[in-house]
Amino acid sequence: MKAGPPVNRLPVIWSLLQSGSSVTQRTVETRVLTTSSASTMVTIMGYASRK
Repeated sequence: MKAGPPVNRLPVIWSLLQSGSSVTQRTVETRVLTTSSASTMVTIMGYASRK
């Protein structure tokens, strides 16, 4: 029996369950991070194509 990945995932699920309302906040933070990194990529690509 391999109890690798599920055991590692359990604390994450448990913390998410305990967070409750802060899960929404974390989702928003993740979305903001994704958006900012995406805009950074666009800026870098635009700078590269400008050269």
